[in-house]
Amino acid sequence: MKQKHGFTLIELILYMTLLSSFVTGAVLFAWDVVYGREKFNQQQIVEQTTRTALARISYEIRRAKKIQSVTAGQLILDNGGSTTTIASVSGSVVITSGGLGPYTLTSNQVTVTDLNFVNNTPLNNTSNNIKVSLSVRQVSGVQSGQVPAQTTMSQSVELNSQFNQARGLLMDAGDVILTTGNKHIENTFLEDTGTENITIDKMMLLWNGGDGGSVFQSVKIDNSIVWSGTAVSGDFLDIINVTLTAGADPTPIDYFDFSKNMANSSITITYIMTDGSTSSTEIVLGAIPTPTLTGTPTPTTTTTPTPTPANCNGYCQQKYTLSGSCKKQNQCSGYNEGRIYECTSPNICCCQ
Repeated sequence: MKQKHGFTLIELILYMTLLSSFVTGAVLFAWDVVYGREKFNQQQIVEQTTRTALARISYEIRRAKKIQSVTAGQLILDNGGSTTTIASVSGSVVITSGGLGPYTLTSNQVTVTDLNFVNNTPLNNTSNNIKVSLSVRQVSGVQSGQVPAQTTMSQSVELNSQFNQARGLLMDAGDVILTTGNKHIENTFLEDTGTENITIDKMMLLWNGGDGGSVFQSVKIDNSIVWSGTAVSGDFLDIINVTLTAGADPTPIDYFDFSKNMANSSITITYIMTDGSTSSTEIVLGAIPTPTLTGTPTPTTTTTPTPTPANCNGYCQQKYTLSGSCKKQNQCSGYNEGRIYECTSPNICCCQ
């Protein structure tokens, strides 16, 4: 008999099952490769668009003169005569600058799901910062059931133009002295260490110690009285603006004038610039030693006449160590020997 060869029904079913599983796996693998590559490309588009938009926003913030307005979805910057507005409109980031625009910073392949601005400027205005947060999502080529490419990026940006004038301000108080009955603070200087001119608009003096009830009366800078009046500790002083030239020699502060003795005090001087930034310097004034005689005077029968107001100061400088002060005699009613007082009326008669 002739033998017949072939597949049984069970073998054929098993073969078809294995073949279909292999084909299905191959198709799914190929689809995953294609989808993964497309997903990667879309993620690159989303991230590149976000970085580009964020870079342009950061550039506009850095070059601005000051912040005009900040809300969650809109930032308005003052460029010194013109404005720049950055906002989220209909899923895009748009910018209008100097009256031109609006221009779109994002492509039509993505949508902006969130644009957020936060003003992070500290209370003392030592810097001016804006935090920008931008969220972007893929809109083109998204298949049903697929997760779209998306990203969120944020950055804190500081204004680098005319803001922070105070960063260039240096106050030199290394050789500070008290004069005129310990009521004048002298021998301090101001200097602009930056690259552009800066202007001081206001001042504030905050002090502890010294004689009780002392008030601030005036300040003289570079031979000009820029403020005078009566101010207590912590008052803001609207001074005549003082402009410091970048790279110039230090500008002298001729004096800070108080009404009473300021020995044994600490004073914090805060300068407020025209851009709102501030700079503070603390001055610590120690005890002023009681003047002593330079030698034992030789008794003579000659009576030394009482100095007149015209030469009392010179007499005291000649006799005692502290310029501008004199001793009280025992017979001066109400005063103790060794105390220091000014050589001015009505106490001129008490100069020894």
